[in-house]
Amino acid sequence: MSLFGSERMWYVRLVLLEEDRDALVATLQRLGIIDLRRGALNLDSDCPRPYASSIYELLGKFDEAVKVLPQRKVTPAKSLTACRLLKEAGRELETVKKVMDLDARRKFLLDQELSIRHSDYLDHRALHRNRKEQLKISSALNSMGAKHYGSLVSLREMLEIEHGRDEAVSMLKTTGHACVMEGWISSKRFLELGNAANAATSGRCSIEKIAVHELPPTYPGGGQNSFAKAFNHVINLYSVPRSDEANPAWLFMLSFPILFGLMVGDVGYGMLSLALGLLIARYTGEDSIVHDMAVIWQLAAAFTILFGIINNQYLGFELGQHISPLLGGFDWKHNISTVISIAIAIGLAQLSAGLIVGFMNNYRKRRFSMAVSKLLLLCMLLSGTAAVAGIMFHAFSSAVSAASAAVALSCIILLFSVKPSQGERIIDLILYPVSYIRIVGFGITSVVIGGVINDMFAPDISAGAGMFAIYLAIFCILHLLNLALSTFEGAIQGVRLNFVEFFDQFYTGGGTMFRPFYYKRVYTGEV
Repeated sequence: MSLFGSERMWYVRLVLLEEDRDALVATLQRLGIIDLRRGALNLDSDCPRPYASSIYELLGKFDEAVKVLPQRKVTPAKSLTACRLLKEAGRELETVKKVMDLDARRKFLLDQELSIRHSDYLDHRALHRNRKEQLKISSALNSMGAKHYGSLVSLREMLEIEHGRDEAVSMLKTTGHACVMEGWISSKRFLELGNAANAATSGRCSIEKIAVHELPPTYPGGGQNSFAKAFNHVINLYSVPRSDEANPAWLFMLSFPILFGLMVGDVGYGMLSLALGLLIARYTGEDSIVHDMAVIWQLAAAFTILFGIINNQYLGFELGQHISPLLGGFDWKHNISTVISIAIAIGLAQLSAGLIVGFMNNYRKRRFSMAVSKLLLLCMLLSGTAAVAGIMFHAFSSAVSAASAAVALSCIILLFSVKPSQGERIIDLILYPVSYIRIVGFGITSVVIGGVINDMFAPDISAGAGMFAIYLAIFCILHLLNLALSTFEGAIQGVRLNFVEFFDQFYTGGGTMFRPFYYKRVYTGEV
């Protein structure tokens, strides 16, 4: 994952003999290096696939059966040829039918049990017979799973691979003797494509780069870093970045944990958040959004601990001075004006960074008037801030304040002459820094609530074991509720400040993700 765009993409055309078609398609599916598109040449006909419909129907049946059977460990099976695959799948259809019949019967019994329970007269004998038959069905499914699960998931995977190849072949164009294949590929893997194509077709394949009037797809980012992957996935859920603009995932990864940590700011809450984030990430799949949220929570928890140390908050207690004189802390409640200034400074820094990235985006696209407008807005933001700070709060001398106000006014006049449509941004840039004051509000709320909980329900062993236990339970429950509230508000406001105030300065989105023709084998191995 890089800040500016994805990898450079090339649109390529491959021309090959029809007899080499299947070998090349299989090779490309194994490598996963090209995003196939329908051939643009108007040739005679699409490539015929006589068993396409039967594969699709079989795949649906196998998929339903595998969902019903309990999961088992599977020893990878070798891949089969297309003809043998259809024959083996046909042999297993009787097992698939039995599984689906048992599942249908089990669903009927569950509906019947619900009906019995809601009847005016509860028939215990009928309920017992129903339960007994359900147990027999579960036992039968377990027995069938132990015997057939491995072969069913292996055949399903082979059918999925063959179905993917069939879909890919349907996108080719053919004359009856030659085929044309087109698609996007990363420039870094172009040589790999050439070597793979030559090996699969014995050198009988022509590859050329061609110019197309189409925005290239965005190459997926993230690399091997779990934090980068998680933030990249969140950005893609919002809108896939265009390949010709900056990917905001890195900026989001840098700013969100800081904003979250400022709003929660407690060592105890940070440690609890870190533990919960690690636990959720361990028991959820790496491709799930829940796992991504857990990974992001871990990074945010680290900053929560950091700002908790600075703020001298340990589950609402001020304990830093007892650990070290250097950890006396910074009391938010008695330094609100300073904290507000810090929050506005963070807002100004983030908005300035957004305008700089917006300038670079437009400069790279050769939209020079828009690029200049971003610089003028940046100059207006900084000079206007200096003028307000000098005039209203006497942060600067009157001469500096007057000069700053003059510069800000000049930037506004130039902006309307260069790009009048960007004039509406002036009001946004005046209001957006003030939005960052919400950091102070939610941060102080978390601190105050934690302090109230401690004042009212801090357990005291001198009150007796029974009262100690009751107060300890209430103390823990209330702090967990405060943690949940702080986490929710910190996450919502942290995301809002990034996606509304920050990304608004440079992010367009609406790109298309690079989707390579690829299948990763789990239950089968290559021949």
